Amino acid sequence: MALVTGDECGLLKLADLHRNTATRIDEHEVQARSRGILKIATSAVDATTGATTFHAARRDGALETWRRNATEEPFSRQSTAAGLAPSTTFLASIDRGLLTCSAQGRAQLTSLNSRRAGDVGTWDLAQGQNNYDVSCGCVVDDTLFVGGRECELTRWDLETRQPSWKARNVRRDNLDMRRPVWVSAIAAPSAHEVVIGTKYGELRFYDLRASRRPQCEVKGISGDKGGHQECDRGISALCLTREPFPGVCRADVGGDISCVDARTRRMCKRLAGPAGAVWALDVCEFEGEWEHRVAGAGYDRHVMCWNLSSRIQAPLASVYCKQRLMDARWVPALAPRDDEDEARVEEEHDEDEDEAMAFGEEEEDSDGDEIDWDD
Repeated sequence: MALVTGDECGLLKLADLHRNTATRIDEHEVQARSRGILKIATSAVDATTGATTFHAARRDGALETWRRNATEEPFSRQSTAAGLAPSTTFLASIDRGLLTCSAQGRAQLTSLNSRRAGDVGTWDLAQGQNNYDVSCGCVVDDTLFVGGRECELTRWDLETRQPSWKARNVRRDNLDMRRPVWVSAIAAPSAHEVVIGTKYGELRFYDLRASRRPQCEVKGISGDKGGHQECDRGISALCLTREPFPGVCRADVGGDISCVDARTRRMCKRLAGPAGAVWALDVCEFEGEWEHRVAGAGYDRHVMCWNLSSRIQAPLASVYCKQRLMDARWVPALAPRDDEDEARVEEEHDEDEDEAMAFGEEEEDSDGDEIDWDD
């Protein structure tokens, strides 16, 4: 399997976990932070043939569509739509096209082959509010969930383009002080259940049929790295897991990744590896060896994959991508052939021998340079 990654310099790469390589999708793309990748979404993925379509939202307002018809073929750009609202914080593929949302609350629905963003429809999620700041979003069952800084979790009906539910802030603390609102990540298994993460390290479970306040709040599960407080370790990404346990996998800006069981609402596993903020988490849904594996990407320039069924916390595979990554999504890839495996084993064996020989020569040199103090 492989992942399509986008970095802050505007490069799209294919990180192959089988071969531990990262190749550029467009060799002619020039690195520029003004064209950095903000979000990536996949659609029409066929795991049997490898036919894949993915979409990328750039910082300069371009919305690109890339496609390949088979696993052996390279990706080619199908269309580019211009005019996206600045600071895209959310991108998803739905039946009617591509749905994007900006930090100012401007939602745009774009058809797949259009050259103008928002040709299907555009509406304002802020509804005239000032200082409206959207940080994240999620689409499930023709329903849109959005939230942000001082922006409570809100459910929108995509058919009517009207809000149908809005959360209430949690109760005041022991000092009778208001709790600040900053929703930073959203994951929803259905239109009536949703999990959010906050910039203050809190994980909240909502049941929209029961209450407007969260049913459960989980705090204090961030790793202690350098004595940072919980409020300094904001949750940056969420993804839902099915196997080996139903729950949610969370990542924060400090590089800590942990899993919370939805049945007990307690942390059940911690994953090691990242050395910086993790901005993307994705679960592989394709049948086969990599099914239910979790992949993450972030500021440490690595794409990592973990096996939740294993007791080992270290990543199962890791690919270095050179630039700081903003998003990553699973796509099918060719499995390595037997001759490739043999060549890789021989190459690793030769590297081990070279290291052993170099280490032996250093020991011999050090022995020869010893001073005989008896003389």
